[in-house]
Amino acid sequence: MTPLRQLLKPNKSRPHLERGLLLLPPGGRLALWSPEGVIASAGEGGGVLSPMEPGVKQFPLRIDGEQIGALILHAANEGQGEHIGAVHVFLGQAFQSMIDAEVSRRSVTAETLESYREMALLQRAVHNFNQTLKPEKVARVLLKEIDGRASKMEFGAVYRRNSTTGEYQRLHSVGERSGILFDQLEATSFMSLLDAAPGILNDIAHHPRWPLEVAGVEALLILPLLSNDENLGALVLGSSLAEAFISSDLKRAETLASVAGTAIRNAQLFAAHKTMFHSFVDVMSSAIDAASPFTAGHCLRVPNIAQLIAQAVDESSEGPFRSVCFSEDEWEELHLAASLHDCGKVNTPSWLIDKSTKLEGVMDRIDVILFRIELLKHHLISNCQMRQTDGSPAENARTDIDAQILKLDEDAAFLRACNLGKEFMSDETVERLRALAELRWTDCFGKSYAILDGNELDCLLIRRGTLTESERSVIEDHVRHTIRMLSKIPFPNELKNVVRHAGGHHERMDGKGYPLKLDSSNLSLQARIIALADVFEALTAPDRPYRAPLKLSRAIDILADMSRSGHIDPDLFDLFIRQGVYKEYAREYLSSEQIDDVDEGKCLAASNF
Repeated sequence: MTPLRQLLKPNKSRPHLERGLLLLPPGGRLALWSPEGVIASAGEGGGVLSPMEPGVKQFPLRIDGEQIGALILHAANEGQGEHIGAVHVFLGQAFQSMIDAEVSRRSVTAETLESYREMALLQRAVHNFNQTLKPEKVARVLLKEIDGRASKMEFGAVYRRNSTTGEYQRLHSVGERSGILFDQLEATSFMSLLDAAPGILNDIAHHPRWPLEVAGVEALLILPLLSNDENLGALVLGSSLAEAFISSDLKRAETLASVAGTAIRNAQLFAAHKTMFHSFVDVMSSAIDAASPFTAGHCLRVPNIAQLIAQAVDESSEGPFRSVCFSEDEWEELHLAASLHDCGKVNTPSWLIDKSTKLEGVMDRIDVILFRIELLKHHLISNCQMRQTDGSPAENARTDIDAQILKLDEDAAFLRACNLGKEFMSDETVERLRALAELRWTDCFGKSYAILDGNELDCLLIRRGTLTESERSVIEDHVRHTIRMLSKIPFPNELKNVVRHAGGHHERMDGKGYPLKLDSSNLSLQARIIALADVFEALTAPDRPYRAPLKLSRAIDILADMSRSGHIDPDLFDLFIRQGVYKEYAREYLSSEQIDDVDEGKCLAASNF
């Protein structure tokens, strides 16, 4: 109960008493009295006016029917008793009205202040909940907001409810012994309370409906976490005090629980959409790989290598990567970018991706060239037989024809060898190919053709690999397609760099890569990681059509040269070797025939030359 002294201040009450005194006969005295003593008085006389003095009249002053004080009056002249009584009642009612007005004002002020505090609490809670889309973090924020607002709370937890099974899982708890206490509670009938969510359960050991006896748990506050009438979980607060929680604790907890329920629902929806998107990414990666039996698994293996490299970077405590620590969102960005780095290949003709020989297209044109040589051999034999019928010496003619046929067989074998993609073609081979292009054959109508047409000669003259410049340009365009396709996906802000990482996997540190000619200053670390992973996978892949899978030592030698020449990041390559990342990947994905000893010192020296 509020003391009278707090409602009627002495300096404000005294003038009212003095004006009231003017209505009384001379010599009267007035005072506001409370059990703590006189608050204010008016009139002259001996001593402090008290209700116990003879002849003192009282007018009780009350709040909600309970007396908190009185207006006391002492009249010097009792001859005007009726008049004095009326004045006394009038003044008492006036002071009672002042008390009622002050109580109402204070009540409105308290309600306004409580509403403001609740709104401020709600605003801050909404802001904090909106900072995360993970149920575990929502639970952590909820308990942090409640901690300190329920003054007698000693421990608490948030439970998530499985919508399919109806089972509850503890997401997060706070309190010095919360883990032990909730373990003990969960071994009782406590879990059934989560569905009931009964609110405040003080003195729970003696509760008539839900008695629970766990040492250190005397009171619980249990609320549901709801969103659109769906039960998503429960908030549980606990204390070792029997009468720990009051209605204000329940009200604040309800306010926060209502916002938390929506936040958890949003987090669940986000997680569902993320799962669906990752499933789409996996399907996309599988579809890209399935389009070509020779690159099957590439889009699945590159993310694995990239993750191994990124882990080495993240765990590095010295060197250029000592300050790098990938966030959870950055890990997801890297995985998505590595998985989708070749998605643009859906626009690249599959025969071009699978091109295992220089003359391969929809069909391998080496067969056509060899057929032409067979026709040329047939014509030689036919001409020889015709000369014999004319009386030419058979033996000399046959010897000459056999020599020519042998030469054509050698040329055919040579063309077969040239059709295979190699790392290097000598000048002598180029000259012999140009000479063979001069050979001609004649059809049945007598029309003469070259053994090799211009396009076939250009293909066979490819110095390295199996692609012409125009074909290589088409292949390289897959990165532009990747950037274009991924740019159309509305990635959330925390994943905004997926396009940048994926689109940079064919750029070079020296700026000579493609498609944007970016150099090291413009390449993200994740793009450089994917570039290294992409090259290493391609070198060691068991399914390339144009060559057998390289041994580990040969692949590392090539990477060392690429590091030295400005192709890949030398710091990443150094970490790749020193931390044994290549070994970890090789044990999982390479055949035993590919795994051999690697001279790490030589490779590191070559890369740092």
